[in-house]
Amino acid sequence: MELLFTGAHAAAMLADAQLARHDPFDRMLVAPARTERLRLLTSEKALLRMGEPWIVDATR
Repeated sequence: MELLFTGAHAAAMLADAQLARHDPFDRMLVAPARTERLRLLTSEKALLRMGEPWIVDATR
């Protein structure tokens, strides 16, 4: 699936205080997934610790 990074995604990235602690690439993955209500498959421990039900452990 191709997903363009939009202004809405950038705004969501900046508005989320929880994302401020993450590196820029993590923020660029999480913001569109949250905005578009998509699942994010990852093995990145920092993202999994966010506790969001739509962030799924790719190793399971």
